[in-house]
Formats: sequence, structure tokens, C-alpha cells
Amino acid sequence: MKNKSNVDSHCICCDQESKWCQVTSLPSFLFGKESTVLRCSQCGLGKTNPMPETTIEYYEDNQNYDTLFLENRVLYESFASNLLNLVKERAIGSGNTLLDIGCGGGFLVSAASKMGFVAKGIDANKTIVSWAQGQGIDVDQGDVEERIFQQEKYDVVVLSAVLEHVSTPLSLLLQAKELLKPGGVILISQASFDGLLPKVFPWGWYGWQPEEHYWHFTPKSFLKLALQQGLKVKECKRNSLYHQFYMSGGIKVILGRNVATLIARLGNLIGRGDNFDCVLTAEAEESA
Repeated sequence: MKNKSNVDSHCICCDQESKWCQVTSLPSFLFGKESTVLRCSQCGLGKTNPMPETTIEYYEDNQNYDTLFLENRVLYESFASNLLNLVKERAIGSGNTLLDIGCGGGFLVSAASKMGFVAKGIDANKTIVSWAQGQGIDVDQGDVEERIFQQEKYDVVVLSAVLEHVSTPLSLLLQAKELLKPGGVILISQASFDGLLPKVFPWGWYGWQPEEHYWHFTPKSFLKLALQQGLKVKECKRNSLYHQFYMSGGIKVILGRNVATLIARLGNLIGRGDNFDCVLTAEAEESA
């Protein structure tokens, strides 16, 4: 397969033609698909080359997601609680509402409800939605790119690890903005491929996911995308994806994964973590 670099093409963050250069190559034996990652020379946005060919059916019946969420429930509940700390003051009072788009197992919806929000979620995966509904969590099944809750507005709309999965993230961000109540916020959590780990040990970073991820963001490139929609950043914090140490799986697996974990944790300590969380608001409302 021939991968193109230095190709002039439209950038969704810069909203103009830009030159793209290759950042890294991703072999199929590690990532399931032979591909490269290209970076916009203007803003630093990354994109997978070739782009994924996923459809909504891929997410509706993906057993890997079923297993991932259900076997790591406690871990995802912890992630949800940590992310919600950025907007916990909005749960004070009655009737404050939250929508989690691409909610997975509904762990953030559940945590938000316990915090005081009237919370609901939407996800494409049929099995995980059915499981969440069985737990009493208010989750609907549907395509997050097409489903708009037109009759409802929310104080908080959450997009956690979602935008990289869609071909038109700018459109989804606009939908999220249209769902906000006056003074409402969008809560973003996003992997960042300019972290220390993907920079120095790219084959050890699980954030690429070239079979599913169209785009690879950095804080700088994401903020350009947000500004296109008239959104303003209230808060942006760099942190880290989850990286654990391994004690099994063979010497190569143990060595590779533990080296990656050490680099990732060092990156987080020096302000070069591989994730960032943002709180966005509509610019006109913020300046009022």
C-alpha cells in the first residue's frame, strides 16, 4: 500500500487547504490495519490514511465494546466521576440536565445522576445499551451522528472519546452546541497524539485505533475546530489516558507495555500527557 505524504488537502480544523506530512506508520500486525497518520502543517490535526470504512452497523453489534465496558465497569465509573468534576457545580439545584453522546455503558450518565443531574445518554451499541437500560440507566440506542433531541435542551452535553470516530466531527460539535440551554456547556474528553508517549514510542500507544479513528486531535487543533462553531473555551486541562503496568503476556508484551506505561506517566508529570479535557460554551453567551 502506498501512503501519500505532503499532500495538499482541506483541513477540517483550519477550514482551508493545507499541506499534510506523515507522522508515523502503523503496521497491521500491531494495529489491525496498515496505515499512516498524517498531520496538518497549519494546526497539527492528525488524520488516518487511508480513512476507516466503518459504518453504524460496526458499532451497533461490536462485541469488543460489550466486553471492554462490562469487564472494566469500575474503571469506567472512575473515569466518569473524574471528568464530571469539571462541571459538578452545574449539578447544584434542581432540574439541571445532561446528555452524554456516545455514552457506552452509561457510566457517566449514572455518575451524573448520583451527582444531581437529570441525565440521559445515547449510544449505537445495542448490547451495551440494553445492559444499561437493565441497570435502570436512562440510555437510548441510535446513531449519534443522526440523532438530535430536538425537543430538549441541556445544561451539559458530553462528547467523551467520540469525535475521532466520526467522519464529520465539526457537524457533531455543531449539533451539541444546538442542544445547549442558555449558558450551557459542552464537556469534551479527547486523546491527544502530541503527548510524550505517541511522540517517542508511537507503536506503544493504543490511542491510534486506525480501524476506527478518522482524526487525531491536539489541544491546539481541537480549539480551532471549536472556534469554527463560535464556541469558547472555559477550561482545558491536559491529563493522561489510562496506562497500567503488566505482569503477564510474555516477555515482549510485558516489556513493551510497561515501557509505554512509564513513558506515558512521565509525560503526564511533565505536562505532556496524551489526553485533554475541555469545557466549552457558546461565545455570545459567555461574553454577555
